[in-house]
Amino acid sequence: MAVLAIVGAAWALSGGCGLLARPFASSLSWCALAVACAAVHPKRTARRRSWAVFGLGLLVALLALSSNNDVVRLAGLALFAAAASIDNPGSFRCRMLRITAQAVAVLALYRFSLASIPLVWHLSDLVGSLLGRAASVFSGPLSVGATFAGLDHLVLMAALIAGWAIELQRPRLRAVLLAVSAVVVGQMVYLLCLSLAMDLGRLLPAPLVPPTPDPYVPPDWVWSGAVRAWLPWNVPVVAVLWHLGVVAAMLRWAVYRPAEPPAGDTQDIENALWKTWAPLAAAALLPVVGLLSFGANGLDKKTVLAYDPGNLDWNVPVHGRYGADSSGQFGMLPAFVASLGGQLERSSDLTQEELDGADLLLVIQPSRPWPEDVLARVQDYVRQGGSLLVAAGPYLQDASSASSHNALLEPLAIPVRYDTTVSQTEAWRNSVQTAAHPATTGLDDNRDRFGMALAAPIDLPWSASPLLVGRWGWSDPGSDFLLTQRTRWDPGERLGDLVLAGQRRVGRGTVIVLGDSVCLTNQGNVRTSRFTARLLSCLANKASSPLAWWRQLVTLTLAGILIAFWTGSISTEMLAASLLAFLLGCVSTESLTNRLAEVFPDGNSTTPNCLAYIDASHLGAYSESPWLSDGIDGLALTLMRDGYLVQLADDLSEARLRRAGLLVSIAPARSFSPGERRRVKQFAEDGGALVVMAGAVQGRKANELLGPFGLRVPAAYHRPGSTEPDSKPLGCLFRPYPDYEKSLAPVLLHAGWTMDLQHRNHEVKSILSTQVEGQAVGEPIVAYAAAGQGLVVAIADTGFAWNETLETPDGGTLSGGRHNACFWRWLVGQLPGREPWSPPPYDWEARRFKADTPRQTSEEAQP
Repeated sequence: MAVLAIVGAAWALSGGCGLLARPFASSLSWCALAVACAAVHPKRTARRRSWAVFGLGLLVALLALSSNNDVVRLAGLALFAAAASIDNPGSFRCRMLRITAQAVAVLALYRFSLASIPLVWHLSDLVGSLLGRAASVFSGPLSVGATFAGLDHLVLMAALIAGWAIELQRPRLRAVLLAVSAVVVGQMVYLLCLSLAMDLGRLLPAPLVPPTPDPYVPPDWVWSGAVRAWLPWNVPVVAVLWHLGVVAAMLRWAVYRPAEPPAGDTQDIENALWKTWAPLAAAALLPVVGLLSFGANGLDKKTVLAYDPGNLDWNVPVHGRYGADSSGQFGMLPAFVASLGGQLERSSDLTQEELDGADLLLVIQPSRPWPEDVLARVQDYVRQGGSLLVAAGPYLQDASSASSHNALLEPLAIPVRYDTTVSQTEAWRNSVQTAAHPATTGLDDNRDRFGMALAAPIDLPWSASPLLVGRWGWSDPGSDFLLTQRTRWDPGERLGDLVLAGQRRVGRGTVIVLGDSVCLTNQGNVRTSRFTARLLSCLANKASSPLAWWRQLVTLTLAGILIAFWTGSISTEMLAASLLAFLLGCVSTESLTNRLAEVFPDGNSTTPNCLAYIDASHLGAYSESPWLSDGIDGLALTLMRDGYLVQLADDLSEARLRRAGLLVSIAPARSFSPGERRRVKQFAEDGGALVVMAGAVQGRKANELLGPFGLRVPAAYHRPGSTEPDSKPLGCLFRPYPDYEKSLAPVLLHAGWTMDLQHRNHEVKSILSTQVEGQAVGEPIVAYAAAGQGLVVAIADTGFAWNETLETPDGGTLSGGRHNACFWRWLVGQLPGREPWSPPPYDWEARRFKADTPRQTSEEAQP
């Protein structure tokens, strides 16, 4: 039971069970650990040492399972199995657990090699493709890579059978052949089911679709609909169940050799020392060689030359234009490059003089024919040591232009296919395999941090390295999906392991190709700025990475040595120790690389500071999905219209905050650590602006930031017996600002609440209140407090800056006017160092801004 639980958990973590969200896979692994603990925990009469080792292994495994790194999680699982087998090494139970630990360790090393050694990735992709072709002989066409071919199944089973065979009593050839044959048959049955998955789905009874009731009621659960949703993404469970049955049969009906007595004092000392220190050294060095990189220090005094064929949109968001189409495409990119210390220049000719002065050549979605002389100059530039970044995208064509990126990339041997990748999850969340590169190490795929939602797959030659690989998706021919947003996977289309970004050395230079350009756009860079900054910095500074050929060679050698030791006669204690060294090395090296490769934009280079962050590290009450009703795209565009460079903050580190001018927090649900509270307080006192939005229901964690400045959102309810007043709900309503005079403009509250101002020697003032005409004092809804040289603004409304309140994709609003857009423009003008702006006169009877004011455009005046 313990072996089956551990092996099943390993496949759940590595992707062997198909598409599983990472939290769900971790939950399954915790359940498997509980089963294993119940089955193999030390007896009550066991020594304290046995309990201590078992407890330590369990603790390390639980901590490892909380990581986002699959290699770390697998290594923790293997360490637990090894720790559980130390109690009595000669017993059958401990021998089987040791074999399991070795097999899971080999799987962890395989997953590590996929990210660090491009040769291993290419070989795995080739083997997966061959397995798919073999299955096509018996069914329809099947084009897969290593993920859907089930190489995780085969690697673990191969290691498990090898260790199991050593424990068998001679003769053992027949048992080994039976086990291998069962694995091969099971894998082919699985691939046959995968190729026929869509045909099997059509055989399921179609669920009845009742008319939509009013109000809406969720439909009943139907088993056929649930099974159809699993196809083909969770078909690998078929292989998992088959292989677990094979493992159970192997353990149950095999004849094992008797246990060998423990080695005596006559053991060779030199051999013992070799077997002790060599695996530890290899396990500790492997992550350093295969992962560690130092990144680059921004774009200080670097020149990024952008090829401008004449039809790229370099516009920036401006007041008077609203909606998704008003954002422009690449207009904020020069400001982003400037915040990193560099300079972006545009050229339509790419003269030799311009190329000689460029540290990085940027080509974004070229759609015009390439002049032969320009192509020749670009290729010479790269071969002589230049850096080239091509943001390609799916192939597009109209009457006057067509995508021409392959005219540049084919001579460089890294072309883009005329397909469109389709992710089964939104924006490849929990679906991206990253390479060991300073631009990607430490960035997880829990959220959209790479901007490859609609990428074109890249044909990667053996001499190139994958940087981003989409595991759970498929390649749809052509670019129709961009227009229709409707597609499905058909047998024969590439399933899984799609290269979304790749790198290749050409001469002395480097070429990186992105399958999509969203990470460089005005809206996309809000989410992907960390990846984009690292990528530009690494290319402009020609930073080294673990993908260098000599480091790949050393990594491959160390991995081979480690496999030899882990599957050899190494003691169980040294197996556990080397796994611990490997695990700690992966964690520490990834953390160090992430810290060294981090590039922080600096807003202090401009006056006033125009760098704005939206807190994305404390479970804010908003959606990061583009243009949902509770999203923040409208807020980002609103701040851009006032000159801000807007980004999401995945942490509130001191290095990030001291370079920023504005921090926005929207109803955080996670507590702020004492260090974060101290840093945010110092940020405001040093001249930064802090804006916190939270209603009474979500305001408890927001008060951790507001409290030191005399601002507070009372709770919507208290425990019985509490004397604290409850906040009053105001609902959705219009209120004028900054007082009730009718000549001023109103703002629309999404779901407002009243606040509590605790002065306590703070300069606190209400901006928006419940005050009405004839009333002396009202309860505050929006207030601010002076904080040293900065300002803190509290808004008692969680949805105040959501898209539905501020700006929808088509440019509309919940109120039918630009009330909140004007309010944000006025509010930004009140921040330290900003130019004040007053809203135009408002006609309260007509519920619209007066059009005869010179301070607004005609578009702003329309509701």
